[in-house]
Amino acid sequence: MAVDSYHLYKEDVHLIRQMGFKALRISISWSRVLPGGRLDSGVNIEGIKYYSDLIDELLANERKIGISNVVQWAEPVDDSNVADVKAALRAFDFSFGW
Repeated sequence: MAVDSYHLYKEDVHLIRQMGFKALRISISWSRVLPGGRLDSGVNIEGIKYYSDLIDELLANERKIGISNVVQWAEPVDDSNVADVKAALRAFDFSFGW
């Protein structure tokens, strides 16, 4: 499970169901969604479709979904230092609830 989940997510969901797991926690990979690190660099529609299809498959198999998209070392990066500081502060605030 999770080896090449990008292509084998349906098989993974089937295994999850067979093993009796009721939920799956997934992380959103910013590099899959925003390969250029910024919205104006373009959104990877195939990346969005992967997450949409995975979530649909989990729901169709009556599994619950937990989504974690805060991974400090994988947030989109901007060329300006100001944006990087803001991103770091957002991650800190979210992680520690301050």
